Amino acid sequence: MTESMNAAIEFVLNHEQYCGKDLGDGAGLTIWGITEKWFKEDVDKMRRMSVEESRKYARDFPYARIWKEAGCGALRFPLDIIHFDTDVMMGRDDSIKMMKNSSGPNTYLIARFYKLAKMRDTGGVVAKKNMSGWLNRTLDLVKLVMG
Repeated sequence: MTESMNAAIEFVLNHEQYCGKDLGDGAGLTIWGITEKWFKEDVDKMRRMSVEESRKYARDFPYARIWKEAGCGALRFPLDIIHFDTDVMMGRDDSIKMMKNSSGPNTYLIARFYKLAKMRDTGGVVAKKNMSGWLNRTLDLVKLVMG
């Protein structure tokens, strides 16, 4: 794993944390931000593990796969970390859209804040419940990549 990939995965794991429940957002059971909707087999495996074992598993398998599939390895710092976290937090469609419409890290992060604002206004109960955490996570991402 590259230094950037390690930093990105640790950032996500520290913000997702172990949950082990259905958050009511349509993604099903979520463990370390890995959702049953997209990673059913992985979530089933992690459900039977200790918290520590499931964290290591999430790091080594689903997140390493997401890094590769999202194309983060082909990006330079800090876009690689920004794109990875956005892909995990907001999904592949939104992360690709933001990447295509940005001219660099600053415009990508601005697009992410705009998306969060739109979600706040149109996302219903789940978005309202989680908005503070999502905004704080994005601000922490800004601190991580911008120093």
